[in-house]
Amino acid sequence: MQKQITFSGWVTRKPNTVSGFTLMELLVTITIVGILAAAAAPSFSSFIASQRVKTASFDLVAALTQTRSEAIKRNADVSMVPAGGGWANGWTIVSGTTILRSQNAYVGRCITESTSADCTTANTLTFGGNGRLKTTATAFTIGNPPLTAVADNVTRCINISLSGQAGSKLKGKGAGAC
Repeated sequence: MQKQITFSGWVTRKPNTVSGFTLMELLVTITIVGILAAAAAPSFSSFIASQRVKTASFDLVAALTQTRSEAIKRNADVSMVPAGGGWANGWTIVSGTTILRSQNAYVGRCITESTSADCTTANTLTFGGNGRLKTTATAFTIGNPPLTAVADNVTRCINISLSGQAGSKLKGKGAGAC
């Protein structure tokens, strides 16, 4: 019998001991993991869709906040201009002819203003030097098209207060406009 020295003292070890899993144990484990993954996949895809909507709404709130901050800092009008085809195609923050920030498109998202009914109409938002919004759009709706109250569609609302501050909230299923 072989002896091996360790920090805890002398330990005996059997030279012909085999450790590990048998093939049958491994196959059963892989099968159970596969069944659990298949059961979790539908809820995971709706989770991903809701996170994409949440990310788009927070990016829009951040851009609105930056536009307002730049207008106050410069004491001049600063505009947020949607890309051609609507807000979901991206936007650019400009002060005069200076481009301050650009946002790429959100593929598969629908962003609508309170003044329009579809995802392709968009108006330029302009904040004045006092930080207040000078244009009419005061709310946005972001979701996966079509923006209907179906069970798996997550929709978020972005509201712009009278003072010009933007905030995002989850729109309840079956609720009306933001």
